[in-house]
Amino acid sequence: MYRGLSHALEVQRRRTVKDFRSLRYFQQYGENQLVHLHSVRIMFETKFTMELGEGGQGSLLDHLLLSWNRRASDTKDKVYGVLGLVNEKNRGNAISEHHSTGLEVNYKKDTKEVFLECCRFILSSDSNFTGLSLAIGLSPSKIPPTAIHWTEVNRKWHRVFGSEFIECGVADLPSWAIDFTCAAEPRPFIFVYDQSFNAGGHAKTRSSTFDQSGTILQLQGYVWDSVQIIGEDSTLLGPDGYDYFAGDVLRLLSKVGHTYLPTEESTLKAFSRTITADHLSVTEKAEKTFLQCVGGIDFLNWLVSVVESALRVQEKYSRWQEASEWFLKDPIDADQKAHIRNGGRRALEANRANVKAAWDEFLEKVDRDGHVQDTIDVVGRPNTMTPFWIVWRYLYLHRRMFLTEKGYLGVGPTAVKAGDEVVIVPGAAVPFVLRKHGNIRLLVGEAYVHGIMDGEAMKGDDVVMTNIQIS
Repeated sequence: MYRGLSHALEVQRRRTVKDFRSLRYFQQYGENQLVHLHSVRIMFETKFTMELGEGGQGSLLDHLLLSWNRRASDTKDKVYGVLGLVNEKNRGNAISEHHSTGLEVNYKKDTKEVFLECCRFILSSDSNFTGLSLAIGLSPSKIPPTAIHWTEVNRKWHRVFGSEFIECGVADLPSWAIDFTCAAEPRPFIFVYDQSFNAGGHAKTRSSTFDQSGTILQLQGYVWDSVQIIGEDSTLLGPDGYDYFAGDVLRLLSKVGHTYLPTEESTLKAFSRTITADHLSVTEKAEKTFLQCVGGIDFLNWLVSVVESALRVQEKYSRWQEASEWFLKDPIDADQKAHIRNGGRRALEANRANVKAAWDEFLEKVDRDGHVQDTIDVVGRPNTMTPFWIVWRYLYLHRRMFLTEKGYLGVGPTAVKAGDEVVIVPGAAVPFVLRKHGNIRLLVGEAYVHGIMDGEAMKGDDVVMTNIQIS
């Protein structure tokens, strides 16, 4: 049944992308389907263990995912409504057990305090720090986690031309806390099934603690590296955003050069694995296809498509295109930032010239073997509906690329900035990006860093653990 649901999810994802790829606000209908699938899996496991007389074996976080994308007349029930499922064998004592950990059912408390109590329990009892992958970080989601019915689709226009029609978000939560009223955004890497990471290695883990106020998370971590350069915001990936994304990312890759030294593979292959979080459906297919040393033909098709979109010459410059540029966030690249404010045909031509210069530098420094140029000659007009394109579009949404001081490629939340720290927590599946804020740090979010996702960074002799406080 679970495998069947997984297949249905993939079909739904393909259909959503195919039918509405130019209308991003309609795509939100399918954004939380992966959370739904996870919920169904936990439901089945709970039912089976109950029938076998073994009691509920899932953690509190597992069961909270059941209620995350469900509506509730009282938001506190997103936490209180699942406490009885946590230890089904001792259901009668479940509430008293939670009293000892600070999880007490008290509807007189406000939603913020209920969520904080819940998150403190999750982070104190989970040595894998899964809760940090779901935390709000520095760019909280503004999308409600509840699936939108087709009868409500027409109201989605309010997201573009008016106010939100579904309220979400709890104010003033710490960056390490989870907001169960908002969608998990970007999609956590822990939801990428058939893939597992172990960035924290097998080092001895210590449970996290909190200060007396209960708002400062205290843990030990290895400040491994810092962010040197960031790539363009993935929110630009609309019909008129490729000219900003393509030029900026190509310049970043040109700084890496032909070979990605951390793993001694081609930069093209490392790039393809980074922006898809090394998703197995992509890497396995690439191993069986032409040009496997550079990520496979599907990846090269995608790269050609992105650059082609940026360099495409249009006969007429529409008013809608000019308006869409106005809606875009400021590009990172200084040249493009200067030209976008001019608007109109001249800005478009200037941006295209910038991308062309970045493309030439990319071919010279990264594609010395001519693989990409060969693909352009063979493919002609690439198909964007390849498995690589779908996985990349799904995992890269609400993220951006970055390059560390040590020369590692990574992907993190859009809030990542140059100077942010890449921290590895013993036992955690993924690295985390933190930002110094006085004597404490703020959680930016989880990251994928190509070359350290299997504990490689924790094997050196220079690993020094630091006491870290996160607010």
